[in-house]
Parts: sequence; structure tokens; C-alpha cells
Amino acid sequence: MVEAINVKAGYADNLILKGGTLYAEDGVFTGLFGASGVGKTTLLRVLTGLLNIEDGVVSLDGNIIAKPKTPYDRKNGVKIQMVFQHPYASLDSRERVGDGIRLLLKYHKLGSFEERVLPLLDTLALKSDILSHYPYQLSGGESQRIAILRSLLLSPRLLILDEATSQLDMITSANIIALVRKTISKANGAVLLVSHDRELLEATCKRIFRIENGIIREEV
Repeated sequence: MVEAINVKAGYADNLILKGGTLYAEDGVFTGLFGASGVGKTTLLRVLTGLLNIEDGVVSLDGNIIAKPKTPYDRKNGVKIQMVFQHPYASLDSRERVGDGIRLLLKYHKLGSFEERVLPLLDTLALKSDILSHYPYQLSGGESQRIAILRSLLLSPRLLILDEATSQLDMITSANIIALVRKTISKANGAVLLVSHDRELLEATCKRIFRIENGIIREEV
């Protein structure tokens, strides 16, 4: 469903990703593992169109969305959503949480607030009064759950969770993984779970990829 083949990318003259292949299948949790600075963030930026590639290709459902010297295909790329490790980056500090969600629903024609949002609030263990808060009033864990909620509303084909449960307790983390699995399965989508926690990946993911020395390799 999603493939990143022989991807090479970096910054200025510094090549961070140097090849290898990652793929994610429909309905499957895929893990991405590696030490700090090896290229995990670089790969995620490539997948979401935040960084151009020097070589290789990224495809989604058979459609090329990224290749060298060509603009990222944002029409199809919107089907790839990411919850950042630091979720404040995805929230507008100038608007209340609820206002931002309502704008998202309206822009993408996602249905009513009551039908789409309120059930997710309950599942994510968030009280409804959080909708009146500004991002700076949220804890790190609350921000992560709001970011996950916003991403799930878009029913992505690929949902990337970049250390997205790192600030949550074990029970809440398990509940969120279960929610994501259920929601993504309904849409026949895929999840790319990025974590330093190897035990979490082994317990959650069918397939795990490691980036080492800039090369993407599947763990066997």
C-alpha cells in the first residue's frame, strides 16, 4: 500500500538516508526502529512531503507521490497523516482546540461534530471541556491525544505515530493503540509506529524496519 524504495535524502550536502526499502500493508501495524540521528525523522519528512528526495520513489496505492525533482503529490499525500513526537507543532496556538477541530471537519466535509468527535473524546479519555482550551493549556499527553484524534478524523490510509504514546501511562497507551488499530482496520489502512521501545514494537507490529547507517532494512 505504501512503499519507499531506495530513498535517499538529506540536508544540503549531508545525505542522511542512503537507500533501502520500507513498505506498509493494508490493515497492518509496521514498526520503525533506530537510534537517534540515523534518519527516522528524515524518512518521516519524506513520507509526509516535508522533505524532497535525492533518489528513489515513494508510492501510495500504486500512485507515485514523491520522486526526485518533482513536487510532492499533496492531493494523494493527504492520505498520509502523522502524529508528531512533539504534538504542539500540529496545533494552532491561536485557536481553541474545539474551534480547530470544527474547521477541520468543515474543510474536509467529515460530518457532524457530535457523530465524529464526541465518541473519540471518550475513547481517548478526554473530557469535553478540553475543547475550550488553547494548546498551551494542555499537558503533553493531552496534546498527543488531541493530535491523534485529529488524524483519525481524516481516516488516513497511512497513520504515522512518531513516539506518539511516549508521554502516556501504560493503560492509556494500550487503549490508544487499540483504538488506532480498530479505526484503521475499518478503513483498511496501515499504521507506521515509530518508537525507541523495541518491546512495544515487537508486541504491536507484524513487521519491523530498522534504519542503521542511513540504510532502511527489514528485521527478520
